[in-house]
Amino acid sequence: LSGERVALRILQKNSKISKFEELGFSAENLGKVQALLRKPAGLFLVTGPASSGKSTTVYAAVNSLQSPEKNILTIEDPVEYKLEYASQVTAAGDKTVTFADAIRSILRQNPNVIMIGEIRDVETCIAAAEAAVTGNLVLSTMLSSDGVGTIHRLLHLGVPPYWLSSSLSGVVYQLLVRKICTGCREEITPPEVPPSFSGATGTGGKFFRGKGCPPCQNSGYLGRTAIHEIVSMTDGLRDLIYQNGSIRQMKEAAKAGGFEGISVDAAKKVNDGIISLEEYVRVFG
Repeated sequence: LSGERVALRILQKNSKISKFEELGFSAENLGKVQALLRKPAGLFLVTGPASSGKSTTVYAAVNSLQSPEKNILTIEDPVEYKLEYASQVTAAGDKTVTFADAIRSILRQNPNVIMIGEIRDVETCIAAAEAAVTGNLVLSTMLSSDGVGTIHRLLHLGVPPYWLSSSLSGVVYQLLVRKICTGCREEITPPEVPPSFSGATGTGGKFFRGKGCPPCQNSGYLGRTAIHEIVSMTDGLRDLIYQNGSIRQMKEAAKAGGFEGISVDAAKKVNDGIISLEEYVRVFG
């Protein structure tokens, strides 16, 4: 009613592609992700809300897989970073060449690794699952509200359960949070610890904050990091996908396979002095 508005995304074209060790993965979660990427085939998804760093993580994943022996191809809209070791394709904005069309053409190029910029519709997802089932490692991003919920979203999009259960290898769900400024970090005793935090850790632990300094413009925060939850596929979880089980059943099966929710990773980062309790409450309530 009051005129146009603009959202601007700023991308540093000259910035280097991050390594996994720089993305805030805990040692345990880093091991889980690396195990998923060592598999020669499967569908590997990085999910989260808009502007949660999904592209940064999936580029780091592709970067970790590069070698002279591997044939790596990407389909993006648009291509965000130039990869010297990969062949990159831009999907046509006018839909004359869709993600699904490009995937089917790429399969004739004998790829080892395929990166799809984003899964936005069921046609793209089915084509990606088909590529994964036929012996390719397929990496992509997707909007989602949690790790196990990604599986249900794919099923509700219309992906056949038998395709998804046999192709999906794992899901990384992530959020971006503000880091405490290391130049002015100090340990504190908070007046109150929210029940959500105690439920995630089972204990209070240590708490920190940034008291403010010139480098952080007296905000107490400087930079951002990611918090994660990782769903690794197990036989029990595959059976539930095939049977179109409930999300509660899938979460129980995932926990039996070692799954920890994203709030647990965030709580550990609070106790390690990486993020503040205030930031935890802002994200989880």
